[in-house]
Amino acid sequence: MIPASPPRFRSSLCEGFVTHRRVEGPRHAFRYRVLMTLLDLDEIPDLDRSLRLFGHDRPRPLSFRDRDHLGGSGRGVRAELEGLVRAEGLGMPAGRILLLTNCRVLGYVFNPVSFFYCHDAGDRLALVVAEVELPPPGSRVEATIDLTRSGATRIATHLALEARPMSDRAILSALVRFPFQTLKVIAAIHWEALLLWGKGAPFFPRPPYDPAAAERGPA
Repeated sequence: MIPASPPRFRSSLCEGFVTHRRVEGPRHAFRYRVLMTLLDLDEIPDLDRSLRLFGHDRPRPLSFRDRDHLGGSGRGVRAELEGLVRAEGLGMPAGRILLLTNCRVLGYVFNPVSFFYCHDAGDRLALVVAEVELPPPGSRVEATIDLTRSGATRIATHLALEARPMSDRAILSALVRFPFQTLKVIAAIHWEALLLWGKGAPFFPRPPYDPAAAERGPA
């Protein structure tokens, strides 16, 4: 038997389920099937050159645009992430960075949360940075999270994914089965909010962004 050749790319398409359970206030839970991408940031230019169905900063059925993440100032996602981490007074790990996120599907994207997995020079996971985007698209907050942080559980969320190597065949198969994935995300968020409102959850209008309050953290 001839052994299978190793995958060409470390980047992957990830399929699975997200489950969400509200513990405090009106009881509420949901479970959705999802498609996400796990991108090695250093590999993105090669993915763009090698795959016909994936594009970096250009239109493709599945595409990744730098401006969709961390403010999109034009410096590149890695540079933006390094600046954010150092601004928090943390050292930037020297190894590879994997980004778990939603890419654009037929030009549209909405990311409730993206995760940057930062590895050290020995390829050990050293830091995780979460980028949270709140509807409407374009309003976001970035937060560095500590995996060892503990506290009372108010909302329990679980994401279980199975990774498949990135290829044109894998992208085509995923798009056939998830043709409106990113539109589904924003629609589901509003639908679940409507259900919560119907159960008596209070509605809080979003206050104007206050940089000083963001620096202080929650009261």
